[in-house]
Amino acid sequence: MPLLHLRYATWIITLTGKWEEYLETESKTMLELICELDKIYPGFKDVFIPPQIGKLNIRTAINLARSGMPTKGVIDPEEKLFDKDMLLFY
Repeated sequence: MPLLHLRYATWIITLTGKWEEYLETESKTMLELICELDKIYPGFKDVFIPPQIGKLNIRTAINLARSGMPTKGVIDPEEKLFDKDMLLFY
């Protein structure tokens, strides 16, 4: 199971009650992780994938940092996740 470093910024902190955490997960994609986080923090999915749109919300952002690669914004909910990925949700 991958161990992810999750960080939260701006008003997302009020949703999670924390600014960072480490999460061991079975999620293999960003969408699966967002759904898992929604079970922990109700409303999380609606922020990042509003039901009326059904896609990643352009008013929010998710940055992905992976060892040996430049940090990038996530635009595909099917983005694969790997052990030690660092994600910033804002």
